[in-house]
Amino acid sequence: AGASERGRDFAARWAEAIFAAQNRQAAMTEFYGDVKGRMATRGRAPGKCLILQGLTVVLGETEAIAREKADHLDPLIDPELALAASSSGLAVDLTRVGQEGVAEARGNQGMDGMQQRSSSRCGMRA
Repeated sequence: AGASERGRDFAARWAEAIFAAQNRQAAMTEFYGDVKGRMATRGRAPGKCLILQGLTVVLGETEAIAREKADHLDPLIDPELALAASSSGLAVDLTRVGQEGVAEARGNQGMDGMQQRSSSRCGMRA
């Protein structure tokens, strides 16, 4: 919980820890402030919920070199592969749902669903 408005409200009310995945510092700062503010509004001490930000670290001899490496790596991310990996990790076929609809997903989930769809696209039976 935590990315959507509903998730942020839920997290502010109940969470002891949130794993966050914003990909830019400004987005993380906004997310952190928003959740902590919602907690205060609900009478919870902001320190009662940890926000654990996932990071991707790109190193270089200088900041300019590190940024150049990151700029080179970003376009190499295959959206379809990222979707398949996320589907597998969540055991939900994310190609069948929108961003807000994961909880309502039906049918064959996870990698089995991905394999069945791939097979049917190729005219094969899984």
